[in-house]
Amino acid sequence: MTATIDWGRAATFYDDREGPITVTCEANGEPGNVWGTTTYTADSSICTAAVHAGVIQASAGGEVTFEIVTGLDAYEGTTANGITTLSYGPYGTAFIFAEDWSGDYRRPPWGGALVVGF
Repeated sequence: MTATIDWGRAATFYDDREGPITVTCEANGEPGNVWGTTTYTADSSICTAAVHAGVIQASAGGEVTFEIVTGLDAYEGTTANGITTLSYGPYGTAFIFAEDWSGDYRRPPWGGALVVGF
């Protein structure tokens, strides 16, 4: 059983955890702020980023798995799946979504490879 979270929950809540984290987003939540595309700043709304990434639909909510990773030097904002994210400069921690516990990370909704900063 996973914890059900509201759409205001940011990944910073899980900063002290390692490895994949699975939570359940409520259906029909109120979208929150998100910075980045594919790799999101840790202060972004987990559920809103999940809709942007195509992991869940806002109307249905659902289970999402993500992992805290080292932040990037810059984050690009885009629009996908009805969610517009914002661009941002350097941010120390970030998160990405995983398809499963094996570490096979989702490809961006437009295809191509996932790029994680060093």
